[in-house]
Amino acid sequence: MAGAEVILLSGSDEKLHLAKQMGVNHLINYKRLPNWEDEVLNITSGNGVNHVVEVVGSDHINKSIDTVALDGTISIIGLINGLKGDINTVKIMTKQIRLQGINVGSKEMFNRMNNALEIHNIHPIIDKTYAFEDAKEALTLLERSSHFGKLCISL
Repeated sequence: MAGAEVILLSGSDEKLHLAKQMGVNHLINYKRLPNWEDEVLNITSGNGVNHVVEVVGSDHINKSIDTVALDGTISIIGLINGLKGDINTVKIMTKQIRLQGINVGSKEMFNRMNNALEIHNIHPIIDKTYAFEDAKEALTLLERSSHFGKLCISL
């Protein structure tokens, strides 16, 4: 919607294939390419990316720090690898990186997001919808990371 050139990482070739069909520009399987940060720098001719959406957290943030451009931003929206990590703060300073944590947000932010989705005719990918009594099954699937898109629980 904003015209960004997107680099997506996943450990699943199937998910990367689906993302390619959705128009993602560059795809990296981090399981096959553990030093994926080198490939990101290669794609960006050594400049790094302007914005990283970090979902892993802990020490993994250092890889995001390595890939972000000078004066870039890292938005942390997930901590699936743990709540704490040994983070290279020197690189944050020398690259003048903005490191921000993002929570769910306010009702106003949610309404603005939904308005933008409607205006641009963007529809989220729903992997599966579960009845409330099957929420445990949904959480198990979420934990295995075998879904593509959102898991929904209906009341």
